[in-house]
Amino acid sequence: MLLLTLNERDLESAMPPRERNSEATINTILLIFSVLFWVGTLIAVPLILVWLPTDYLLVQSNKGFVRRTGGLWRYPYWIFKNLIGVIFVIAGIIMLVLPGQGILTIVLGLALINFPGKRRVIRRLFGNRHIFNGINRLRARASKPPLEAPPDESHDPA
Repeated sequence: MLLLTLNERDLESAMPPRERNSEATINTILLIFSVLFWVGTLIAVPLILVWLPTDYLLVQSNKGFVRRTGGLWRYPYWIFKNLIGVIFVIAGIIMLVLPGQGILTIVLGLALINFPGKRRVIRRLFGNRHIFNGINRLRARASKPPLEAPPDESHDPA
């Protein structure tokens, strides 16, 4: 049995220059996208968590802004909101092993997506004392009142 070993330099020398350039371009684009998304989540996640109404975990209504107003923008808004939510969930899962706010990004993504049992999942995630207290500390730094815990959940004050 013949064992063939190639190192990276051998592989690069075997590639035509055009393929090496396209690979470098793809890597550069992915790096730029990754950095932009990371910075974007560092800005977006805290802003959205601060903008949540204090009774977000208590309210049973599924009526959002577009559902109340209806009209032409209902379905494009719904598609856009769910797409952004899925992107945040995927990015949050990736950030669990890479630098970033993984759990908060997943919570934010789940808050944006529409699916059966959404409120129960969000309450369970927010039911984690560390997550709940972290969100309320973030809200306190922004001079916003803390989120109200659902009656069946007990949380330590921050």
